[in-house]
Amino acid sequence: MEIQWNYIIAFYLFAAGISGGALLLSIVAGVIDAQRYRALVKVGAYVAPFPISVGILALVFDLERPWLCWRLFVTFEGTSVMSIGAWLILSFTIVSTLYLYPWLSEGRDPLRLRGFITHSPVRRFIRCSGFVLSLGVATYTGVLICTLVARPFWNSPMIPVVFLFSAVIDAIAVITLGLYLGRTPEDDLRVNTFFMQRVELVLLFLLTIGVVFFLVGFYASTSGAAAALNIVTHGQLRYHFWFGVVILGIVIPLVHVVRRLLPHLLGHKDMEHALWSVAAVELCVLVGGYMLRYVVIYAGQLTETGFIVGF
Repeated sequence: MEIQWNYIIAFYLFAAGISGGALLLSIVAGVIDAQRYRALVKVGAYVAPFPISVGILALVFDLERPWLCWRLFVTFEGTSVMSIGAWLILSFTIVSTLYLYPWLSEGRDPLRLRGFITHSPVRRFIRCSGFVLSLGVATYTGVLICTLVARPFWNSPMIPVVFLFSAVIDAIAVITLGLYLGRTPEDDLRVNTFFMQRVELVLLFLLTIGVVFFLVGFYASTSGAAAALNIVTHGQLRYHFWFGVVILGIVIPLVHVVRRLLPHLLGHKDMEHALWSVAAVELCVLVGGYMLRYVVIYAGQLTETGFIVGF
């Protein structure tokens, strides 16, 4: 069967998730305690605009007629998920860039926008709109997929939920790497990583439950859905799923987070901060996050029922 949505589409979904998750986490941490989690807020702000921009560029170059992509941004169709998504992405890119600007303009303000953006009502508007848009971007790709009901494997309301959990987990991985590589002071590193790993622990459990519900739902569904499930768990995508998604994306990060948090929670000991081990685990998280999108994209197209709509 011809595959029309390929690994580039999976990368775009992955990159958009990182951006949405990074902005969401940065805004939430800033609301909780902007001073205490300053390093997290800053790195999250730096991360947010860029992965989605790279993903969009890859997506545009993969189009059959990339020079026509601008048409998505000059018309708005409220009944078209694709049109809504295009405007959502454009709005997110603008807002995330505005959210980043005060950090970029520290010590310099060539555009003379810092005073305006940091003005309390404007800052509040950027945060509120950024929160909504980040949730939208993190879940939109899953919503787009599950609206294509002709594909049994995509006909599940769990896809946006699973993608949201995975997006924030992937964003935590990128922000954590940024904190370590940016030579964050030890005290700030400990405070910010402790916060993120508590969030990650909860999200990993939720992601596990979400994936289980997502897959179990196909057992009582149509024969086409059962066939798609078989492709994932026992067929040609089994290694991508069991090794890529389950082991790299869930089991290894879960063991790592529990191993680091338990001594700290039970004995009030400082967490270890070995760069090589943290980097290895966070890279596993990112590979697992990409493989989740890859498996969902390909499993849907390897099902014989229905048709696939070109991107």
